[in-house]
Amino acid sequence: MHAAVRARRILQTEGPGVVPQPERTYEVVPPERTHQVVPPEGAYRVLQSEVGHRIADVPTPGELLARRSARPPLRGAPPRDTLRAVLATAIEASAGALAWCVAMGEPQPELAGLAPDGTLRRLAVGEARPALAAWAAGQAWLADAGAVLLGYGCPADAEAPQIRRSHLRAGFAVHLAHVSACRHGLAARPVGSWQQADLGAALGTPPGRDWIVHGLALGTTHSEEGTS
Repeated sequence: MHAAVRARRILQTEGPGVVPQPERTYEVVPPERTHQVVPPEGAYRVLQSEVGHRIADVPTPGELLARRSARPPLRGAPPRDTLRAVLATAIEASAGALAWCVAMGEPQPELAGLAPDGTLRRLAVGEARPALAAWAAGQAWLADAGAVLLGYGCPADAEAPQIRRSHLRAGFAVHLAHVSACRHGLAARPVGSWQQADLGAALGTPPGRDWIVHGLALGTTHSEEGTS
């Protein structure tokens, strides 16, 4: 057993009309124990109940501990077979809550989705990565990423339960897609900051229906260090 550290956060000063704030308890995990914290199988059962079906290929504890968000730049175009596998993982994990595609650069810049037969199907021709970099809160390095996986949907008039479900499933899908990318030897980094990223309107469909919710940048080059 390790000791719990009690700490008082002073939120307000004393004075007339001030409501006393309760003492809060915080637990500090000693550094020597942090490597023992392994996400339990139960956490996946909870997530899978939220997405509405069971994920067959659950990552191992070792894969979860080894997973890191690669530092930019993430250059190098991943093989199409690998992109297809990562895309399929995201689609399966999100359980229909979002649509998914991947933006690729040279030698053939395009947006591609997954066809019913499991092959990549072209959705649009052209270089999308600079626009994605602008939409992603100005993260310029995305313009040079090898590829960018995108989850989109959740219309502007969505009710709160749909918004919650879409974002939860998007995060779960990108998490599993990240593990899949690592299994295939790719560098990967989730991209969650999107501003007015109306991918549907850019593809010619009615505006405000298909906003980018989450993404995963992919590349074949690895920096020397990663982040958690």
